[in-house]
Amino acid sequence: MTPEELHQAEFLLGPWLVGCYFDAFLQGILCCQFYNYVLHYWATDRKFIKLAVVGLGFLTVVRTIHCFVLMWIQQIQHFSDLQGAILLNYTAWWQTGSPLFVALIGFYVQSYYCYRLYVISNRYAVVLPLFSIFLFALISICLATYFIDQEIDKKIALWFAVHLSFVCAGDLLLAATTATFLLRSKKNVLPQHSGLITALVRLTFQTALPAAICALLNLVFSQTYSGQNNLVSTGFNTLMPKVYAISMMWTLNSRRSIRGTTTHSSTSRSHPGIQIPASMALGTGGGGGDGFTNFTTSAFQVGGGGGNGGRGQGRWRTAEGDDLEMGPIPMEGNIHITKTTIQRVDHITTFKESVSSVEGVVPEHDHDDDKTPLGLDDLIHSTQQKK
Repeated sequence: MTPEELHQAEFLLGPWLVGCYFDAFLQGILCCQFYNYVLHYWATDRKFIKLAVVGLGFLTVVRTIHCFVLMWIQQIQHFSDLQGAILLNYTAWWQTGSPLFVALIGFYVQSYYCYRLYVISNRYAVVLPLFSIFLFALISICLATYFIDQEIDKKIALWFAVHLSFVCAGDLLLAATTATFLLRSKKNVLPQHSGLITALVRLTFQTALPAAICALLNLVFSQTYSGQNNLVSTGFNTLMPKVYAISMMWTLNSRRSIRGTTTHSSTSRSHPGIQIPASMALGTGGGGGDGFTNFTTSAFQVGGGGGNGGRGQGRWRTAEGDDLEMGPIPMEGNIHITKTTIQRVDHITTFKESVSSVEGVVPEHDHDDDKTPLGLDDLIHSTQQKK
């Protein structure tokens, strides 16, 4: 093999091989995430969320199968035909259509996050511009795929740059907009739930950054090197659908940990040592190992109050600031609060009242908080004087 052929094998075929290896590795992580979802959330999640997870699982499995088939044809069937394997980048539909398949999975996850933003903001005017960005990015990769088949390198580079630029910008704008509406709702959330909003904002950026960074690296390498000499960007492009899928499952599977952490932290700041069921505290199941979690002594529920001690029969009402996966977050002004009063018995006061009842004297209670109450000696002395 000549140095030129070695360079072609390393930079025109190598990125496909590395990308498909990492695709299989990330699929293993996704399998664990899907298992955790079924184990903890399948029985209670809404049908829409379950269908979204099933669709994502189907697409990611098909993508992994596609990578295996692509590698088999490229590395086995064209084992001794280097130029034939390289030409597959332009002549085989299963290889030229790979960027489009990647973009479809990315668009699937982005659509889910756009719907999530709509649930949080309840504003089409906010969601539609972001959705239009992702839709235009999908259209641009369709055009790039067409020019790949036509082998027009300048057009390929142009539309790939448009696609990746819009994807990267759209991901960052989506994360920033979601975080903005979550932070705006923080002022209407009960103080003990403010940590929940902070955790959701942190999760929003944690799940958005990996895909945005991957798209940025893909853009940089695709514009730095010509597709005829170097396809390093292909390796990053192959990773993108699994990175998007992992971010979506990460968001869904973080509910237990976020609720558990924020609930425990709110307890230590309010009434340490008092325990109520976690399902009562947050209106949902899933507490600690013993089914209890430290929290406040107030039980929250939204809805019309009934005649059962002020505990309304309604369900949690959706309000601005609600998170699609986290469930409704209790808001100030929309909550019936049932408080538990803890009375502390003062043994000295009890003894005073007992002495007074025996002597037939009713002690005078001074309701002025600024005055010091009578001591035991004063009370006995007063009783003797009246005798």
